[in-house]
Amino acid sequence: MIDAFKCFLKSNLEKEGCMVDQAYDGKSSFLKVQQFYYSLVILDAAIPYQDGITLCSKIKKDNEVPVIVVTHNDHQMLESFQAGADDSKQHVKELRHDD
Repeated sequence: MIDAFKCFLKSNLEKEGCMVDQAYDGKSSFLKVQQFYYSLVILDAAIPYQDGITLCSKIKKDNEVPVIVVTHNDHQMLESFQAGADDSKQHVKELRHDD
């Protein structure tokens, strides 16, 4: 996910009273999901060290937490659903502010 979108998402979830935790690669993401309880997991399909689609599949084997995978194309979106994602959204390529 692009940094601006991550910040936007984090900020808005926190405004709604959600606690937000972040991991920066597939390995640390999987360890966090194993150690802590989450109400929702949002993954980037292109997360380093283990892609979000493979990670989604691993998470869903042992955990019923809802998973949303942010994808970069239609093929990844289909793969994310096949991996067990509860939802999948294509990422915004660019955030623009029209003046």
